[in-house]
Amino acid sequence: VKLLLDRGADIEAKEVDRWTPLYCAAKNGHLETVKLLLDRGADIESKAKNDWVPLHCAAFNGHLEAVRLLLDQGADIQAKINDDCSALHLAAENGHTAVVQLLIDRGAQVETKDSNSWTPLHYA
Repeated sequence: VKLLLDRGADIEAKEVDRWTPLYCAAKNGHLETVKLLLDRGADIESKAKNDWVPLHCAAFNGHLEAVRLLLDQGADIQAKINDDCSALHLAAENGHTAVVQLLIDRGAQVETKDSNSWTPLHYA
């Protein structure tokens, strides 16, 4: 990744669903790549299809350390996707208890509702 960036690769390149390299790294739990991309100025709140941001992807897939790093770097813990789900909804839905705990510890709202008035507890 470093070599590609050093050679001029577009850090904000988007594919058909608007995934950026940071989004892909967060989705796959590639912690060192997430860190490198953030250090190089990647947009932490870049929205992909359905308004997902890298934090949503990391939480959905249970990548605890990627979630922690994104939060440490200023990711919006209350960001919502197109159906008003938060990262907490997504982590709860997939049974990622450690991620749920981290999000709650960092201030995620446990009573936040999606477009159907479901809270993260409904998803769990």
